[in-house]
Amino acid sequence: MIAAPPDQATSFPVNYTIDGYNEGYKWYESKGLTPLFPFGFGLSYTTFVVKQPFLSRSGSSSDFNVSVSFQIGNSGKRAGSEIEQVYLQLPPSTHEMRRLVGWQKVSLTPAQQQNVAIQISSEDPSHPFSYWDVDSSSWVIARGTYTVFLGDSSATLTPVGTFDVQ
Repeated sequence: MIAAPPDQATSFPVNYTIDGYNEGYKWYESKGLTPLFPFGFGLSYTTFVVKQPFLSRSGSSSDFNVSVSFQIGNSGKRAGSEIEQVYLQLPPSTHEMRRLVGWQKVSLTPAQQQNVAIQISSEDPSHPFSYWDVDSSSWVIARGTYTVFLGDSSATLTPVGTFDVQ
């Protein structure tokens, strides 16, 4: 059943700004709650180890790319796949929690290792570095410090580094 006003004359105000951008996994983080199965969580019959995460940035202040490179190894006794995820914390002025901006699925046999690089571009149509500015009705890249994280779910993230946008 859909909620509706009792008649045509009665207004039915809805507040769409209660949680702002913090929906889904971001809502759990904003409330300090730990879900049983966090976003991106997966079960596996093996284990993986991530080593040497490294952040690099190239380009100008308005058109840039960020790369997160790392080495991943299968430390278990069975073949398996892992999806490593890159999350981005925008500057505090955006009032937004960390957001998923990139990922890479890697399949490895036991003891196998692989070097991986996940690229994120400011020109991507998903606007990974931007927020929607209601005043200008456009996507805006906020000035300030951005923090990049790497992990296998939204709850198991390790900071990789930061970069500034002027």
